[in-house]
Amino acid sequence: MSKLNPDIGTWKLNLGKSTFPPGYPVPKEWTMVVSVVGDHVEATSTRTEANGSIMSSKCRFPEAGGILTFDGRAPAELADLTLVHAVVSPNEFYSTALKDGRQHWLEHGVISEDGKTKSATVTGRDSQGKSLQVVAVFDRQ
Repeated sequence: MSKLNPDIGTWKLNLGKSTFPPGYPVPKEWTMVVSVVGDHVEATSTRTEANGSIMSSKCRFPEAGGILTFDGRAPAELADLTLVHAVVSPNEFYSTALKDGRQHWLEHGVISEDGKTKSATVTGRDSQGKSLQVVAVFDRQ
C-alpha cells in the first residue's frame, strides 16, 4: 500500500459483505489492480460473471482527479457515458457517470483507515432506467 495513495494495490470483491439489488448481475469474482503510471492512476478490472464469462477492462485518470478514459474497449454498460473522477482525500473519492450531460450514477468510494478494505457505493439508474444501489466491498490482497 502506498502512503501517498492507499488505493494502489490489488483488491478482490468480498461477496459476503457486498450487496446487489434483485436482478442485478452479481459476479462470481472481481479483482482490481490499481497502480500509478506517470501522473495517472491505472485500474485494471477483471470480473468472472455468473455464467463463467470473463470481462476485463483497463482505465486511467489523472491522479488528482479528472476524466476517466479506457484503454481499448470500455465495458458495454459504460460505452456511452462520460466518467469524471474526483478525489476528496487519499481515502475517499467520487466518480460520476454522465449520459447526455446528466448524471446517470454516482460512485462514492472509501478506503478504510487501515487500508485493508475499500467500499464503493453506486447509486443511480441501470440500463433500463430503474433505480439501483450497489455496495461493492473489496479486500486488499
